[in-house]
Amino acid sequence: TIKAKGHKFDNWEDVKAATCTEGGTKERKCSACGAAETKATDALGHDFENPTIVKEPTISTTGLKEGKCKRCGETTSEVIPCSAKDETTGTVFEANEGVFAAGTELKVEEIKTDNPTYASAKNILKDICGEFKLYNITAVLNGAEAAPNGEVKARFNIPDGYGKDIALYLIKADGTSEKVNCEISEDGKTLSAKLSALGDYAICKLSESEKAGNNTAEDG
Repeated sequence: TIKAKGHKFDNWEDVKAATCTEGGTKERKCSACGAAETKATDALGHDFENPTIVKEPTISTTGLKEGKCKRCGETTSEVIPCSAKDETTGTVFEANEGVFAAGTELKVEEIKTDNPTYASAKNILKDICGEFKLYNITAVLNGAEAAPNGEVKARFNIPDGYGKDIALYLIKADGTSEKVNCEISEDGKTLSAKLSALGDYAICKLSESEKAGNNTAEDG
């Protein structure tokens, strides 16, 4: 019995190029037998030149911008997703419509080292990291705290000197922590995660033991 050699595919090539408003199609062929694979590509979206914000978005409502697209030359408008930015910490949030009721505001507070909440988090995270930034994230509607009805995407600024060996943890009310899946930007400046709940989140500079644990998991 002779094992199949398997395909040797060339690079993906455009069969139908994507445009600002329509997706395209790419194809690659096997150099050995000529078999082809195809995949759909997303629309590029307009690349506005000096866009004008007609309506600012909030975390509960979409916004709108208008301008001339540098790519296709069309003067058009585009919806801005529901989003909000905390100016003090630079944290940016995005959510689908309906996740927050109209009028909801997101608030982010950095919990300082002299706060008892920080001391509690430090004890919870003692086996994970020795250095971390702790943020309390809340949603407020009509003066009362509100819970999201779905996921919230958050993008945090990574503290100076933390590098890329970092992780995001939710500090839970029962005195435990939960690691949150996150992605670090290529330039190492921001960390993005999908949050299913609001509360206290710690950006942790990992200890050597935690780094080793992560590497072992990746190797496995």
